[in-house]
Amino acid sequence: MDYKTIRDRIEDMVNDNHKDFVKAIISMEKGINDESALDKLYDAYMDNDTINLLYEEFDYMIEDLREQGQIKDLPYVQQEKDDLVNIVGNVVGEVDVIERERPRTEKPLRWQISP
Repeated sequence: MDYKTIRDRIEDMVNDNHKDFVKAIISMEKGINDESALDKLYDAYMDNDTINLLYEEFDYMIEDLREQGQIKDLPYVQQEKDDLVNIVGNVVGEVDVIERERPRTEKPLRWQISP
C-alpha cells in the first residue's frame, strides 16, 4: 500500500468516526486497551486545545524545513465517491466566498475548508 492509499483511508476513518480514530491512535501509541480510560483521554483531548496527538517537536522540525525551502506546501486533492473534490491544505489570509448560479444540468459544486 502506498502513501496516497493510506492517507485516503485514514482521512475516511477520521471523517466516519473521529472519536474512535483518536482512541485507536492513543491505544496503539500508549498501549492502553481500557475503553473507559480511552474515553476519558479522548474527552480531555477534545476539551484542551493545547494537547496534540503528534509529537510537538514535529511543528518545530517542519518550520525549520520550510525556512530551508525543503518543504513544498502542495494541496492534497482527494476525489470523492460522488465526484466532489476535497482540497486539503493551509489557507493564508482572508477567504472570499462567492456564490454562483449553475445550470441545473451540472452537478453542484461544494467547497469545504477542513481545520
